[in-house]
Amino acid sequence: MKTLVTGAAGFVGSHLVERLVGRGDDVSVILYDKDPIQHLDAHLAVTRHVGDIRDAAFVERVMEGVDRVFHLAAALNTPTTPVETFFTVNVLGTRNVMEAAMKKGVKKVVHTSSCVTMKEGRERINESNIHRSPYSAPYTFTKYQGEMVAYEYGARGLPVTVLNPTIVYGPRDTHTLGEFFKLHLKPKIRLISFLDSPCNLVYVKDAASAQILAMEKGRPGHKYLIGGEEVTLIEFLKKLDEATGTRRPIIHVPEWLIELGVEIVPRLYALFGKKFTVMRAQVEAMQRGTAVDFTKARTELGIPVTPLDVGIRETVQWYKQQGIL
Repeated sequence: MKTLVTGAAGFVGSHLVERLVGRGDDVSVILYDKDPIQHLDAHLAVTRHVGDIRDAAFVERVMEGVDRVFHLAAALNTPTTPVETFFTVNVLGTRNVMEAAMKKGVKKVVHTSSCVTMKEGRERINESNIHRSPYSAPYTFTKYQGEMVAYEYGARGLPVTVLNPTIVYGPRDTHTLGEFFKLHLKPKIRLISFLDSPCNLVYVKDAASAQILAMEKGRPGHKYLIGGEEVTLIEFLKKLDEATGTRRPIIHVPEWLIELGVEIVPRLYALFGKKFTVMRAQVEAMQRGTAVDFTKARTELGIPVTPLDVGIRETVQWYKQQGIL
């Protein structure tokens, strides 16, 4: 069977492609030529298609003869990503992928969304949870919209399974927790808030396994929360200390002070014509945490859970090899 992976050069996508090739699958990939992230090994035996999922004609050409699709391509959640990019990539791009898959008779699609489409507060959620309040950020809202596009095509007969991972970490992460790992070693004193915030962390190799298991066992029309080991933020920091041999004093910053800062600091920066890079959505995400019940994925898919200590050690080792730490 011929397999297509979008977002193949990204963090999770590159690990998934390696797994697929390693087991002998016939793999095609879509690579975005303007993507600053290129983790895909140039020597992997895959068919490469360089283009943009926002180009419907390109996606339809690439989809010819494809049996299975892993759709991971998405706009990075950064303060510098234009709002329109979130919509055109996460929503319109997803529609192009689903439309082409429908036209070409693809047998199964696994669409990667996020737990942020369901998570509103600190309470633990499962797949039945519905996000009822307005979404606070373009990334979150467009991930939800993209997920709804996937379900729309599922209702029209395209076999689609949706994955909603929590926080994915591991080798090649230079974005979310990758920045956290780097910042961890810099200050002599660490100012930290939300110390008791629950952090559910998925090791990237487990995330890649979850993709394949969802393709093989996931029920069409269903979503699966993909989780891993859960710790509080302070527990996570202690594990980072152990893995890096770091000892830094920690000063707890009250949450109310952070919330006040998010209101005041951007305005002060604006007076000097500068942009403050910490988004309100990032603070709200820390308040919510990522406490989830992923029993469904464990029982139906059999997803693995790598111990956090093991995953952190391997991640730190990769960062050192790359000269990041």
